[in-house]
Amino acid sequence: MQSMYGISILISLQDDEQNLDALLNSFFQTNSYTSFEILIIESESRKSTRRISSKYATKGFIRHLSFAKTTSPYLSYNYAASQATHPNLLFMDSGIVYTSDVIPLALSTLADSKIGAVGVNLVDAQPTGKSANILHSGIQFAWDEKHDSFQPHCIRKQNTKNIFPALSGTFLVCRNEDFQSINGFSTAFNNGFEDIDFCLRLHRELHKQCFCINTMSLQISTSKSILESSEKHQELFKKTWSEYISSFVMHTSTVNPGRERQIQGEDRTFENNKSQSPVSASLPGSPNPALTQKSLHTHAPQGKILPNIKSETILRGWLCLPDASMNPTAIVQIDDHFSTEVQGNIPCADVAHTESGYFGFELIVPLKFTDGKTHHVKLLDKRSRVVLDEARQTWRISRAFKDFSGFLSHSVTMPLLLSPFREEDKRCFGVMENIADDLASASEAMSNAPMVSIIIPVFNSAKTLETTLQTALDQSYAHTEIIIIDDFSTDATRDLLRKMSSSKITILQNEKHYGKSHCLNRAINTANGMYIANLDDSTVWDKRYIAAMVGAFQKLPDADAVYCGQYLQRSQSLKPFAVRFGALNKSLLANKNYIEHGSFIYKKYCFEHLGKYSDLISPYAEWDFILRACEDFTIYSIPSILTKLYSDTIATFGSRETLDVSQTKIVHEKRKTRLRNRLKNKNNNYSPKRKVSIIIPSFESLVDLTECIDTILAFKISDWTEIIVVDNGSGKPVIEYLTKLEKENHITLVANTVNFGFSLAINQGLSASWPGRDILILNNDALLTSGSVEILQTTAHEFPECAVVVPQQVLYGGTKTLDIHVPYVNPEYECDVTPSAHHDNIINVPVFHSGKILELSFAPFFCAYIKREVIDRTQGLDAEHGRHYRSDRIFCDIVRHIFKLKILQTTSAIVYHKLQKSTDVLRTSPAKQSHVDMMLNKNKWEPDLAAQLNFKTPDWDI
Repeated sequence: MQSMYGISILISLQDDEQNLDALLNSFFQTNSYTSFEILIIESESRKSTRRISSKYATKGFIRHLSFAKTTSPYLSYNYAASQATHPNLLFMDSGIVYTSDVIPLALSTLADSKIGAVGVNLVDAQPTGKSANILHSGIQFAWDEKHDSFQPHCIRKQNTKNIFPALSGTFLVCRNEDFQSINGFSTAFNNGFEDIDFCLRLHRELHKQCFCINTMSLQISTSKSILESSEKHQELFKKTWSEYISSFVMHTSTVNPGRERQIQGEDRTFENNKSQSPVSASLPGSPNPALTQKSLHTHAPQGKILPNIKSETILRGWLCLPDASMNPTAIVQIDDHFSTEVQGNIPCADVAHTESGYFGFELIVPLKFTDGKTHHVKLLDKRSRVVLDEARQTWRISRAFKDFSGFLSHSVTMPLLLSPFREEDKRCFGVMENIADDLASASEAMSNAPMVSIIIPVFNSAKTLETTLQTALDQSYAHTEIIIIDDFSTDATRDLLRKMSSSKITILQNEKHYGKSHCLNRAINTANGMYIANLDDSTVWDKRYIAAMVGAFQKLPDADAVYCGQYLQRSQSLKPFAVRFGALNKSLLANKNYIEHGSFIYKKYCFEHLGKYSDLISPYAEWDFILRACEDFTIYSIPSILTKLYSDTIATFGSRETLDVSQTKIVHEKRKTRLRNRLKNKNNNYSPKRKVSIIIPSFESLVDLTECIDTILAFKISDWTEIIVVDNGSGKPVIEYLTKLEKENHITLVANTVNFGFSLAINQGLSASWPGRDILILNNDALLTSGSVEILQTTAHEFPECAVVVPQQVLYGGTKTLDIHVPYVNPEYECDVTPSAHHDNIINVPVFHSGKILELSFAPFFCAYIKREVIDRTQGLDAEHGRHYRSDRIFCDIVRHIFKLKILQTTSAIVYHKLQKSTDVLRTSPAKQSHVDMMLNKNKWEPDLAAQLNFKTPDWDI
């Protein structure tokens, strides 16, 4: 993710070949930061500086920007900044000799929202005497009698302080966003004090400070004063800044204040304002605290972090920002090392601000902060980075379950329980112990017990080999063989292996170091067992592990593989910090692995069918293997905790740290390729059990609607399906597109002139459908995949008690609500959100779960297959009491509680959802805000529409 913090390095020069060569040479020898570009700005250059830069072209990206005539360095910097591609800027003089690796520290310092500019200690490149001459360790202001004002004063001694009023532009790092927001360097000074003026404007306009890194130094090839400037510029500086500088330099009553006020950087700097909120600090340009609320709304950004409720993992607050009447955006920072944007898009009546311009926001707190500890939260204006509010909040992952069935449901979307464990957790762990005992006893009593091959790959494992081997030998299940494969160890591992003598142990030696995947492939090929169990030196097994897993195979004859839960423990700790177990959720597993390889046992024919472990590094090869097994075979989750994973490379919240982002991407890309091929090669010789009407409620979103319908037509299932589109008052382009499709006999169109909302549109589609047909409700921003309609229909009619069946509702990576539905998810990658922690809709999870069929209490009707007899009994959705939402929940509760039928999910059907595209269009339509408020916010009918439809508003709808 380093590119997010990339930096554009701007170097201004004129006929300066020698210095440029020294600068680039020293930079590439010293710098370790990789996400950068260099922009060389030349003013009327006659020498071949491009020849110099070409020497370094292979070491970094270098661009040249040329001006035909001599231009002030700071004027050229303004242009170059507009061409920069990275979010951070470094202005660097061509006379710099880069002697310290300062960029990482500079950017780390700039991560503090209070810091607007970062500089560095500059010393003479050709020092005289024993130590280098310090040219710059921060800039303060001293009284200048000649100009009767405070003028810039460069500190030329080693300084322990870091915060200063200004820095030299000789080496200055800042955010491009800040630079542009205050219009860069002033053109008024034209090569004199522009950098000092810039720093002062950072403080006055953006309330940000300047930080000089005085623990590191760079050299500069000239010792002349970096503050030399013309009389004209000094007078201009006095005129512009005298009053402002006087406001923060403490005055005395002496006639000649300057001699007593040589500010050296420790007591009268901007640090005097550190304890003040940037919004309320009494500085020129800051809002007056006496302003009324209305004038504050007009002139200054406002925001508030609200107290969290019952340790929820949601951060709430409100925003009111100038020039942002709709959906203002701000930045949330947590503990100064995490930041993200939040958008105010929630009506703010609940925060007691009913004036227009106030908007609420919500942020799902990232998993790593839900640890029960107190975290420092800041809310910042996105444009100015002014801190609007600060708070300390504590979040803990919600665990609402009370019993074992609740635990199983919880584990589908959150396969991780952090210690300390509650009493409710311990009850569930007790049940899991009894399950393990029962399974182990069943297998140990078998008369014809199958063989299990235990595979132990080792490499330089002399310190852990005996412990690992003992774990395998201590198993209560007797019918095992142990295959140890040594990957060309160079420590004492080989000597230890030579001393081992047991009929149960086979030792294989590699002639060179190949890696773990090669070891697994070779060892498994030689295995004689029916089952394969893998063990390495980071895992310890409970004595019942093999016995319980074999018992599970006996209990589940269709199982090809099984897995259990594990304790997660640091190598130096006596107690686990978490338990990880999740009832099988195939989509979450594909998003982010939670099955430990040492807790996963499979029948050998799985390996023979799937082929070898890939050449990815561990643990990605193991994750990839488990994913392939999930796609081709039946896997069951066994709720017992029978393994212990020791590792200091386990992230605080359970899954392995990302050792290599590229490896993670490869796993995902491999899976996507397999999925595309699987869907492409589906057998289309399907015999439908019943014809189907696909009803698509639609409003605008022409691109999404087109893709939705084109995808259905491409499946060539029109002989047993019909498409009915109910349009809710879209504009001319959408109506023309739908009318054309109707003329071509691809769809039946129901065109409304009013947006009636989702529920009535579905009912209109039901009325237009042929009697006796099953119904598939489909959002206009949903994309069916090949075979999904067939799978939904097969599942619906395979289970007589099924009323509604839904597919995987897969949201694309980066979708805003992934975390709220699936707390364990990696939000960078796609995931199914039908089983949802937010909806709390997972019920009756089997003790041993294959992840194929899941029962739900509720399923959002973005894509829902409903049997016709159920539709006929309910007479459609309850549009009267749920105009746009709520009706799907009412429907689900009716079929479950009154009709005693079930709502099921089949994970074999996959449908992608772009997430409320039509709703987003509607929300951003200013001309229809009152209509939007009634339909989306209040979920009610306007009186005239209610009368037209003969709908009544019940007393409870207040």
